[in-house]
Amino acid sequence: MTNSKNLVEFQRLLSKSLTKGNFKSARLYSKRDKVAEVKQILGRPIMIKEAYHISLISRTDTQDTTKNYTPDEFVDLVGQQLVSAFFIAEFSTDQYNYFLTIYPNGKSKLRHKVIEEKQAISLDHNKEKERYIKAEENEYLKLLDITTSNYLVKNKAQDKFKQINKYIEIIHDILKRKDLEDGA
Repeated sequence: MTNSKNLVEFQRLLSKSLTKGNFKSARLYSKRDKVAEVKQILGRPIMIKEAYHISLISRTDTQDTTKNYTPDEFVDLVGQQLVSAFFIAEFSTDQYNYFLTIYPNGKSKLRHKVIEEKQAISLDHNKEKERYIKAEENEYLKLLDITTSNYLVKNKAQDKFKQINKYIEIIHDILKRKDLEDGA
């Protein structure tokens, strides 16, 4: 059984940060069941139709699923997930990082760390995807008939544009690891 005192305090601090509007992000990880599909849950604040929500991404090996929750639903969900699915949770505010570790024997540890350098909290719902290959002024994409003459990605070529960027991202990660292995 989980040491509920630390879990309750973690949820109280999380709820307080949501009420104050200084919540930045959350992460649940270290699966209790090693064969469970969801390997981590990520959360961030967003505004939807002028209402404050938390956007949660449930991440598996092959898929990310996003669902939005009210602050109260989010706090309840975090508690449920820590009791049944994950050992570790963390969340950040504009001033602190909070960490809750639940050990297999049921004991737990709650810690916090002061953030030295404050960063702005983004509530944007649609985040601009980082692309390795930009469409703007890219002659190759125009020659491949992926962009228009104004360098806008054509509707019929959206999937191909994503595919090219994913390929470059994979190659970039492989080369980065290769550099680390070679000591470069």
